Amino acid sequence: MSDTAFTNRYEIKYLVRMQRLEEIRDALSGFFEPDDHAGPSGGYYNYSIYFDSPHYDFYSEKREGNLIRIKPRIRLYRSEPGAPASNFYLELKGRYDRIVLKRRDRITRDIAETLLSSGPAALTDRDLESSVLGEFVYFQNKLNLSPCVTIRYRREP
Repeated sequence: MSDTAFTNRYEIKYLVRMQRLEEIRDALSGFFEPDDHAGPSGGYYNYSIYFDSPHYDFYSEKREGNLIRIKPRIRLYRSEPGAPASNFYLELKGRYDRIVLKRRDRITRDIAETLLSSGPAALTDRDLESSVLGEFVYFQNKLNLSPCVTIRYRREP
């Protein structure tokens, strides 16, 4: 299943004091619209399942501040914590100096479950036609990747 997306962007993250959150939301509200994943409240929940080697090679690259690095992950979205997942994506999020490049393929629940459990053995040649999935399987075989951490957070536009 190939539905590959590429995005290049600069990511700048800010720490915000909770007591200023509503003020900032109000100031920015006219600049943003909810995206495709938004639930009735306008926000949604991101679930990211990150993969790494037994020696945590990808984590080490981040911790050491390498200017070129990647983070393989499965990402899914839910409108509410107990709602069914709307889409599954396999992503290779990379940093190239100050530019963040995210390459992702939409995958089926079955492929996600395969990558999370038994690895690439159950994937077909057709599944592997995707450049992102093919590259992920290469890393999985070379570095013995397995899921190592899950992050869940609520996102608002």
